[in-house]
Amino acid sequence: MPQYDIEQQKFAMGFTAQLLVMSEIGDQGKLQDLATKRLQALLSHESIKELIGEWEVVWGPVIYQHDSRILDIPFTRSQGADNCMYMVKCNNPDHSDQYVIAVAGTNLAFEESQFDTFVEAFSISKTRLWNQGQPWESPDDQTSEGKRISLGISKGLNILFNTQSNGKLLLEYLRELTSSNASLSITSSGHSLGCALSSTLALSLSDQQAYWNPNGNANLSVFSFGGFTTGNEEWANYYNEQLGGKTKFLWNELDIAHYWFQSDLLKKLPTLYSPYIEPNPLIYGVNYIYQKMRNDIDYQQICQDQKSFCVGYNPDAIEVIKSDIYPWFFPPLHISITSWLFQHLEYDAPPQELSNKVAEIVDPLIEACKGEIQSDTRKHGNFWENILNKLRRILGFYQKTTKTEVKLYIEKITAELLKYKSDLGRAEQLLGESLVGDNIKSLILYYAQWLYQHMYNYQKHMGVDGFFEIFVKDIKEKIVIRK
Repeated sequence: MPQYDIEQQKFAMGFTAQLLVMSEIGDQGKLQDLATKRLQALLSHESIKELIGEWEVVWGPVIYQHDSRILDIPFTRSQGADNCMYMVKCNNPDHSDQYVIAVAGTNLAFEESQFDTFVEAFSISKTRLWNQGQPWESPDDQTSEGKRISLGISKGLNILFNTQSNGKLLLEYLRELTSSNASLSITSSGHSLGCALSSTLALSLSDQQAYWNPNGNANLSVFSFGGFTTGNEEWANYYNEQLGGKTKFLWNELDIAHYWFQSDLLKKLPTLYSPYIEPNPLIYGVNYIYQKMRNDIDYQQICQDQKSFCVGYNPDAIEVIKSDIYPWFFPPLHISITSWLFQHLEYDAPPQELSNKVAEIVDPLIEACKGEIQSDTRKHGNFWENILNKLRRILGFYQKTTKTEVKLYIEKITAELLKYKSDLGRAEQLLGESLVGDNIKSLILYYAQWLYQHMYNYQKHMGVDGFFEIFVKDIKEKIVIRK
């Protein structure tokens, strides 16, 4: 009998999609081969079978890798996996009718995989009408009222429904599966972007049951975790009516992703980690960007009646994430800081070369702050040390040195800005108030805490740490892309 109960087993199957090929670089074929080998090795691993019992792959895994220009961003193609999805079946005696559709979330190898981040997750300023589960067929109409989801999730959903495994689309496989008339249970599951996609995928499947489940012998449910809002209030209400009672929506109250992109939830983000990390102009600024991105669309989180969990703030978060996801941690910081600056200067469409140059100038300052944090992590998570640091700042112990250190960076940034914009207004003052070492360090710690809460605490809460320790040690580190 497996050590994990069926809920833990489903979680493990859903979260594995997130980690299967995350951070790996290669063409689509190599990533597809890697995902297949790793998933098969995982499910046949004796120690894994002691935890979850017998599971088998029945469809997938499939990998999508974007290969054309992304909006006006100068990247020709992704080098990693933008989407990963598969379907597995439980063969344990008590649950042999259980299937899981697992959908991966954002690839944290940020510089290698931009489509899933820039397009699928963050294309939220426009929406598409739900169109009975096929929003990608809706026109580019932003005025008609109705159930709407973000343009990015619509694109991601289109990819999932139109990717084949062994010559079959997911809908075609499901139609074949249900043709036997045997009762079965299908759970759609995923983490982060995968949470948003898997819940949306499930609602689309629900709306299209006449095609793939005409006899109604398949019971559809959702187990998603760590995801952001997908659609407007009308869409969220519709989701709750159709699948709310069949959804386990797991969310960590210290996970920033859950608060994206509902206006009243976003307002909670600057103080989410107080008193350990107090808000400053950069933290407020980054969250201002999220508000700006949503373009006043009434995004609404699903299943808001379901309670959160909280494992607690971890003062050592940056040390925990360092070995796994630290290398991909800093490019988003550069983008966040430069985007925030342009927003406050009311510079809505800066040339890409200007954004790149400002990010390049800020980079050494971020690196210096990173070095200081690594030398002493704990003091930033200590309440009384934070109080003492505030007193030091008030008394001026830090100000002279800090302003001197950043003056050169400010001069370089303003010089670049003047090449494109004659009136900089409060630019120098704004930079002086914000690019203070302590502010940047706090922003780094803020992001680190989020990544820890987002990537580690769901596993801990579900009690499946052992499963993923085996995956990393015996599967991910041993089965790699051959050069």
